[in-house]
Amino acid sequence: MKKLFILLLVLSMACAVLPAAAEPDVTGVWYLTSLLDTSPSEANVYLKLTVSQKGTFELIGQTADIVTILEGTWTQNENSLVLTVPGEEPAVFVVAGDTLQGFENDSLVMALGRQNPVKDIGEYGATINYNGNAYYRITGEKTAACSGPVDNPSEAAVPDTIVYKGFTLKVTEIEENAFSKTGALKTVTIGKNVKTIGKNAFASCPALKTVKGGAGITAIRAGAFASCKKLSSFPSLAKLQEIGANAFKACASLKSFTIGPKVTAIGKNAFSGCKALAKITVKSKKLTARAVGDKAFSGISAKAKITCPDGKAKTYAKWLLKRGVPKTAVIK
Repeated sequence: MKKLFILLLVLSMACAVLPAAAEPDVTGVWYLTSLLDTSPSEANVYLKLTVSQKGTFELIGQTADIVTILEGTWTQNENSLVLTVPGEEPAVFVVAGDTLQGFENDSLVMALGRQNPVKDIGEYGATINYNGNAYYRITGEKTAACSGPVDNPSEAAVPDTIVYKGFTLKVTEIEENAFSKTGALKTVTIGKNVKTIGKNAFASCPALKTVKGGAGITAIRAGAFASCKKLSSFPSLAKLQEIGANAFKACASLKSFTIGPKVTAIGKNAFSGCKALAKITVKSKKLTARAVGDKAFSGISAKAKITCPDGKAKTYAKWLLKRGVPKTAVIK
């Protein structure tokens, strides 16, 4: 699919250059407005070109349900914009007012403008292959959810946003079972707009060691990281409110965890079987015995040290012990 968009961009070097008194400003965002005299919707092809002031560009192209991203550098010679992708022939556009024109054999084959010609992203629920890395489902006018990897990656990055038909959508969710049993996965980086980690989203990923990012996460659903036996590094999440049942069950290598200030519920068996878990920092002042499920901390390290908010150690100790914290643990 990359070749398709390279083909669309690699245009004749023999473009006529329009005379101009000064070089027009080509920086900013451009959208495909016509391709071989048809609209993007009719051709089922969409392009979004971002030309930065730093001399680089990003082209996000879509045909059907596949999105491809190309990056490179640009130069300008009066009314000619030249885009260069490493290893490919440069693509030349003629700048004509608020339009970029691409020619082949002296015939206009494509045009880009400043306004996205697509007014509505269309039917929600569509799933796209985003740059060969992961699948995303369109969930709303401005939102999308990550559905899982395209293959079996060792690293995965869920971005802050994706682009669909030229529209920028926030990635707000990692769906149920999205990365479950992805055997090679070692590291996950989660974008700042993700609010929910779905049920069993990363369950039984045998090689998963590190989770990064996720500053916007508010809910980790049931079993989200269950049986990730090598998981040893997990970020402190200031906005987290809910830790579901079995969320980290049997994460045998997890040594420390911070329960953030907004957490109000911890499901049963949430940390059950985390035998290396020896340091727990509780920042939430909102937890009660009813809000924490049975055996939530059963099987954690016998040498665990649990730090509670000021003035809460005595109260919290009562229900922590009832929820599986060993009697040998230090609670302060």
